[in-house]
Amino acid sequence: MKWTEREILAMARNREKYGNGAFLSDLSRYAVVADDLRRRYPKARIVRVTGFETEDYSTPLRKDINH
Repeated sequence: MKWTEREILAMARNREKYGNGAFLSDLSRYAVVADDLRRRYPKARIVRVTGFETEDYSTPLRKDINH
């Protein structure tokens, strides 16, 4: 998933202030507070963020595959 620098900084700040956020399991929605997703989508599966790291999105994960 490609995020802008601004989005990454906001996620880091929100994590410091509110704790780990969460996504719906299909990654279609994100919330800073997992309980907000649970209230809005009570039947959906929710994945909590436990950490994140950044990398250059243009670097392939598998270098043995050519474009």
